[in-house]
Amino acid sequence: AEVDAREADGDAKDESVSYRWIRAIADATMHLYLQKALEIAALSQLGAAQLETDISYLGNVLVALGIQLDQGLSTASKYLKASPEDVQFLLKDCKDPSERRIGTAIEQMRGLGTT
Repeated sequence: AEVDAREADGDAKDESVSYRWIRAIADATMHLYLQKALEIAALSQLGAAQLETDISYLGNVLVALGIQLDQGLSTASKYLKASPEDVQFLLKDCKDPSERRIGTAIEQMRGLGTT
């Protein structure tokens, strides 16, 4: 019984290390993905829809690994799928500086004007 307990404890430690490793890779991936997405100069309506689909797909993969999409990519997704009118409304009411930065960048990429 003692050997079984030690093996179970070793398995838990391995899972914990594995999860931390996967989490670190996921965090770095999300950070880089958002950084590169925000470097896009211009997006057509189809381009915005495709980028939002890609972010959604990444989110689904991460959820399968037990990791939630970070706030930055969630915000980007929200602004990418919003109508032009909704983007203006979201930015007008936005209080969070990080969300405003992402929303404004996507507004500009989509050629929706300035706030």
